[in-house]
Amino acid sequence: AGSVLSGNRAVAARNAGARGVPEDPVADAVVPDLDVAGHLALDDLPRFRRRAGIDWQAVRARLGELDGVAKLHVAAADRQMASLSGGNIQRVILLRALGQPATIVVAAYPCRGLDIASARRTQELLLQHAKDGAGVLLISEDLDELIALSDRIVVLHHGEIVGVVDAKSAERYAIGQLMLGGRRAGPANAGNSQGEAAA
Repeated sequence: AGSVLSGNRAVAARNAGARGVPEDPVADAVVPDLDVAGHLALDDLPRFRRRAGIDWQAVRARLGELDGVAKLHVAAADRQMASLSGGNIQRVILLRALGQPATIVVAAYPCRGLDIASARRTQELLLQHAKDGAGVLLISEDLDELIALSDRIVVLHHGEIVGVVDAKSAERYAIGQLMLGGRRAGPANAGNSQGEAAA
Protein backbone atom coordinates (compact mmCIF):
# COMPACT_ATOMS: atom_id res chain seq x y z
CA ALA A 1 0.00 0.00 0.00
CA GLY A 2 1.24 3.49 -0.77
CA SER A 3 3.61 2.29 -3.49
CA VAL A 4 3.69 3.91 -6.92
CA LEU A 5 4.08 1.40 -9.75
CA SER A 6 4.46 2.76 -13.24
CA GLY A 7 5.91 1.67 -16.53
CA ASN A 8 6.49 -1.92 -17.57
CA ARG A 9 6.96 -3.45 -14.13
CA ALA A 10 4.81 -6.57 -14.17
CA VAL A 11 6.87 -8.44 -11.59
CA ALA A 12 6.80 -5.50 -9.18
CA ALA A 13 3.04 -5.17 -9.65
CA ARG A 14 2.47 -8.85 -8.90
CA ASN A 15 4.72 -8.70 -5.87
CA ALA A 16 2.67 -5.73 -4.66
CA GLY A 17 -0.52 -7.80 -4.91
CA ALA A 18 -1.90 -6.79 -8.31
CA ARG A 19 -4.03 -9.51 -9.92
CA GLY A 20 -5.78 -9.48 -13.26
CA VAL A 21 -8.23 -11.31 -15.50
CA PRO A 22 -7.59 -10.29 -19.14
CA GLU A 23 -10.36 -9.72 -21.66
CA ASP A 24 -8.93 -12.43 -23.92
CA PRO A 25 -7.30 -15.10 -21.71
CA VAL A 26 -6.43 -17.40 -24.61
CA ALA A 27 -4.40 -14.69 -26.33
CA ASP A 28 -3.02 -12.91 -23.27
CA ALA A 29 -2.67 -15.39 -20.40
CA VAL A 30 -2.19 -18.92 -21.72
CA VAL A 31 0.94 -20.92 -22.53
CA PRO A 32 -0.65 -23.72 -24.61
CA ASP A 33 2.01 -26.34 -23.90
CA LEU A 34 1.74 -26.01 -20.12
CA ASP A 35 -0.77 -27.89 -18.02
CA VAL A 36 -3.13 -26.45 -15.41
CA ALA A 37 -0.63 -26.92 -12.58
CA GLY A 38 2.06 -25.18 -14.63
CA HIS A 39 -0.11 -22.12 -15.05
CA LEU A 40 -0.69 -21.87 -11.34
CA ALA A 41 3.06 -22.20 -10.71
CA LEU A 42 3.77 -19.27 -13.05
CA ASP A 43 2.36 -16.82 -10.52
CA ASP A 44 4.53 -17.94 -7.63
CA LEU A 45 7.69 -19.54 -9.04
CA PRO A 46 9.99 -18.64 -6.11
CA ARG A 47 7.69 -20.53 -3.78
CA PHE A 48 7.96 -23.74 -5.81
CA ARG A 49 11.50 -23.50 -7.17
CA ARG A 50 14.04 -26.01 -5.92
CA ARG A 51 17.64 -26.71 -6.95
CA ALA A 52 16.45 -29.55 -9.14
CA GLY A 53 13.71 -27.42 -10.73
CA ILE A 54 10.04 -26.89 -9.93
CA ASP A 55 8.53 -28.91 -7.09
CA TRP A 56 5.44 -30.10 -8.96
CA GLN A 57 4.21 -32.06 -5.97
CA ALA A 58 4.06 -28.81 -4.00
CA VAL A 59 2.29 -27.09 -6.90
CA ARG A 60 -0.40 -29.78 -7.00
CA ALA A 61 -0.76 -29.70 -3.23
CA ARG A 62 -1.32 -25.93 -3.43
CA LEU A 63 -3.92 -26.46 -6.14
CA GLY A 64 -5.80 -28.77 -3.81
CA GLU A 65 -5.73 -26.17 -1.02
CA LEU A 66 -7.35 -23.40 -3.02
CA ASP A 67 -10.99 -22.95 -2.08
CA GLY A 68 -11.98 -21.97 -5.59
CA VAL A 69 -10.93 -25.27 -7.16
CA ALA A 70 -14.05 -27.31 -6.41
CA LYS A 71 -16.50 -24.44 -6.70
CA LEU A 72 -15.03 -23.16 -9.97
CA HIS A 73 -14.77 -26.71 -11.33
CA VAL A 74 -11.20 -26.17 -12.51
CA ALA A 75 -9.85 -28.89 -14.82
CA ALA A 76 -7.48 -31.57 -13.52
CA ALA A 77 -3.94 -30.41 -12.76
CA ASP A 78 -2.39 -32.49 -15.55
CA ARG A 79 -4.70 -31.26 -18.32
CA GLN A 80 -2.85 -29.35 -21.02
CA MET A 81 -4.20 -25.85 -21.52
CA ALA A 82 -4.36 -26.28 -25.31
CA SER A 83 -6.89 -29.10 -24.82
CA LEU A 84 -9.32 -27.05 -22.71
CA SER A 85 -12.46 -25.24 -23.82
CA GLY A 86 -12.74 -21.47 -23.47
CA GLY A 87 -14.80 -21.78 -20.30
CA ASN A 88 -12.30 -24.14 -18.67
CA ILE A 89 -9.42 -21.84 -19.60
CA GLN A 90 -11.34 -18.97 -17.99
CA ARG A 91 -11.68 -20.98 -14.77
CA VAL A 92 -7.92 -21.55 -14.59
CA ILE A 93 -7.22 -17.85 -15.15
CA LEU A 94 -9.80 -16.91 -12.52
CA LEU A 95 -8.22 -19.27 -10.01
CA ARG A 96 -4.79 -17.73 -10.68
CA ALA A 97 -6.15 -14.23 -10.16
CA LEU A 98 -8.70 -14.71 -7.40
CA GLY A 99 -7.42 -17.72 -5.49
CA GLN A 100 -4.81 -15.74 -3.57
CA PRO A 101 -4.61 -12.50 -1.56
CA ALA A 102 -4.58 -9.25 -3.54
CA THR A 103 -4.30 -5.50 -3.05
CA ILE A 104 -5.90 -4.70 -6.41
CA VAL A 105 -7.87 -6.83 -8.87
CA VAL A 106 -8.65 -5.80 -12.45
CA ALA A 107 -11.16 -8.23 -13.97
CA ALA A 108 -12.33 -7.86 -17.56
CA TYR A 109 -15.52 -9.81 -18.30
CA PRO A 110 -14.62 -12.46 -15.69
CA CYS A 111 -17.86 -14.44 -16.05
CA ARG A 112 -17.73 -14.74 -19.83
CA GLY A 113 -18.16 -18.37 -20.93
CA LEU A 114 -19.01 -19.66 -17.44
CA ASP A 115 -22.04 -21.62 -16.26
CA ILE A 116 -24.33 -19.98 -13.71
CA ALA A 117 -22.75 -21.67 -10.67
CA SER A 118 -19.19 -20.76 -11.69
CA ALA A 119 -20.23 -17.20 -12.51
CA ARG A 120 -21.83 -16.85 -9.08
CA ARG A 121 -18.70 -18.21 -7.39
CA THR A 122 -16.55 -15.78 -9.39
CA GLN A 123 -18.70 -12.88 -8.22
CA GLU A 124 -18.43 -14.10 -4.63
CA LEU A 125 -14.64 -14.17 -4.91
CA LEU A 126 -14.58 -10.60 -6.27
CA LEU A 127 -16.77 -9.40 -3.42
CA GLN A 128 -14.60 -11.23 -0.89
CA HIS A 129 -11.48 -9.50 -2.21
CA ALA A 130 -13.25 -6.14 -1.85
CA LYS A 131 -14.33 -7.06 1.67
CA ASP A 132 -10.73 -7.97 2.49
CA GLY A 133 -9.61 -4.49 1.45
CA ALA A 134 -8.55 -4.94 -2.16
CA GLY A 135 -9.47 -2.40 -4.79
CA VAL A 136 -11.57 -4.19 -7.41
CA LEU A 137 -12.07 -2.84 -10.93
CA LEU A 138 -14.72 -4.89 -12.75
CA ILE A 139 -15.10 -4.36 -16.49
CA SER A 140 -18.37 -5.71 -17.87
CA GLU A 141 -21.30 -5.05 -20.19
CA ASP A 142 -23.71 -6.98 -17.94
CA LEU A 143 -25.77 -4.32 -16.18
CA ASP A 144 -27.19 -6.72 -13.62
CA GLU A 145 -23.67 -7.81 -12.68
CA LEU A 146 -22.39 -4.24 -12.45
CA ILE A 147 -25.27 -3.03 -10.31
CA ALA A 148 -25.14 -6.07 -8.01
CA LEU A 149 -21.38 -5.96 -7.40
CA SER A 150 -20.39 -2.31 -7.67
CA ASP A 151 -20.20 0.66 -5.38
CA ARG A 152 -19.73 3.04 -8.29
CA ILE A 153 -20.04 2.60 -12.05
CA VAL A 154 -18.09 4.50 -14.67
CA VAL A 155 -19.47 4.38 -18.22
CA LEU A 156 -17.17 4.56 -21.21
CA HIS A 157 -18.21 5.25 -24.80
CA HIS A 158 -15.55 5.09 -27.51
CA GLY A 159 -12.86 5.44 -24.85
CA GLU A 160 -14.41 8.50 -23.23
CA ILE A 161 -15.98 8.65 -19.78
CA VAL A 162 -19.61 9.70 -20.23
CA GLY A 163 -20.96 9.06 -16.75
CA VAL A 164 -20.11 8.12 -13.16
CA VAL A 165 -22.89 6.81 -10.92
CA ASP A 166 -23.62 5.36 -7.53
CA ALA A 167 -24.65 1.76 -8.22
CA LYS A 168 -27.24 1.79 -5.46
CA SER A 169 -29.28 4.50 -7.18
CA ALA A 170 -28.54 3.46 -10.75
CA GLU A 171 -31.31 2.90 -13.29
CA ARG A 172 -30.80 0.49 -16.16
CA TYR A 173 -32.42 2.73 -18.76
CA ALA A 174 -30.15 5.65 -17.91
CA ILE A 175 -27.10 3.39 -17.96
CA GLY A 176 -28.14 2.02 -21.35
CA GLN A 177 -28.47 5.54 -22.72
CA LEU A 178 -24.97 6.36 -21.53
CA MET A 179 -23.60 3.17 -23.07
CA LEU A 180 -25.04 4.31 -26.38
CA GLY A 181 -23.17 7.58 -26.07
CA GLY A 182 -25.79 9.72 -24.36
CA ARG A 183 -24.94 12.13 -21.57
CA ARG A 184 -26.77 13.00 -18.41
CA ALA A 185 -29.14 15.91 -18.84
CA GLY A 186 -28.19 17.52 -15.55
CA PRO A 187 -28.20 17.27 -11.74
CA ALA A 188 -31.65 15.70 -11.69
CA ASN A 189 -30.19 12.59 -13.25
CA ALA A 190 -27.07 12.53 -11.09
CA GLY A 191 -27.90 9.09 -9.72
CA ASN A 192 -29.01 7.57 -12.98
CA SER A 193 -25.99 6.90 -15.14
CA GLN A 194 -23.45 4.25 -15.84
CA GLY A 195 -22.45 1.90 -18.40
CA GLU A 196 -20.24 -0.19 -20.49
CA ALA A 197 -17.77 -1.13 -18.05
CA ALA A 198 -16.16 -0.27 -14.86
CA ALA A 199 -17.02 -0.71 -11.27
